[in-house]
Amino acid sequence: MRRRGYLSFICTVIALMILSGCVASRNLSRGVDHMRSGKFDEAIESFSRSLEANPDFSEAYYHRGNAYAMKKEFDNATTDFTRAIALNPVYEDAYMARAVALIEKGDQAMAMPDLYKVIELRPDRTEAYVIRGRLFQKQGDAKNALADYTLAIKKGTGNDYQGYLYRGILLKEQGEAALALADFSKALTINPNDPGAYIQRAEIWLSQKKYDEAIEDCRQALRIYPLAVLAFRIRGDALMGKQDYDLALWNYSEAIDIYPNDASFYARRGDAWKKTGNKAAACKDFAMACKLEDCRKMDFWKWKDRNCGK
Repeated sequence: MRRRGYLSFICTVIALMILSGCVASRNLSRGVDHMRSGKFDEAIESFSRSLEANPDFSEAYYHRGNAYAMKKEFDNATTDFTRAIALNPVYEDAYMARAVALIEKGDQAMAMPDLYKVIELRPDRTEAYVIRGRLFQKQGDAKNALADYTLAIKKGTGNDYQGYLYRGILLKEQGEAALALADFSKALTINPNDPGAYIQRAEIWLSQKKYDEAIEDCRQALRIYPLAVLAFRIRGDALMGKQDYDLALWNYSEAIDIYPNDASFYARRGDAWKKTGNKAAACKDFAMACKLEDCRKMDFWKWKDRNCGK
């Protein structure tokens, strides 16, 4: 009788464990569905119910952390990612997610160990190299940043778009225009639908006075994203170089319509008005530039002082 009673008890415990596991999994699945629909509060509620049924469910903590991160509640997110890692010390995605949440919080130094751990667990995860490279770059460590971007490219078997893009940006900052151009071109071969790479490349063309190439890259950027304000500005500069002042005016005006608080846009348009001989319009734009920013060190200051009055 005692043995039967013990077996009955064991069977009951196992049944309850199976039931709680089913409840936890069902709520996890519901939470993931809510996440896909952008219903983050409902997702958090479902993941919390999953954890009530199974407090040791690392995946529920991970997914709830992602839901908090989507709501920009990064303290709650990092707490949940930490709980997921405590339950599963080789949870690669949780380390990555915690690193990103820490970066969003501004705790870049705290994110570094997590990125190293991700790479230790999965050496071919190119995203981790790119993010770590960007942190190195922000810290002024160009050497390690360049190494990480290059590793991202190698580990991605030459198909890592972000590795080429961010290495190109770093090389551009270092004055390595030819190498940067090659990286931006490779990035665009892999992903031809990112306006940022076209804009980065257009800036180099502009600096080299290759105005037609700059204009074409700006056209491509604006085809993809019609509100790419920098593309209008760069194209305006290239048109000024070609002495096409009327089209330059139009591009600067578009830039101002999108972002009316940049003094440099007014200064550029004022210069274009000056080139066309419209002194009144030039003075008006120069005055607006000075209203937005101290313009006494800008190129137009002396001309404005002589020609526009007070």
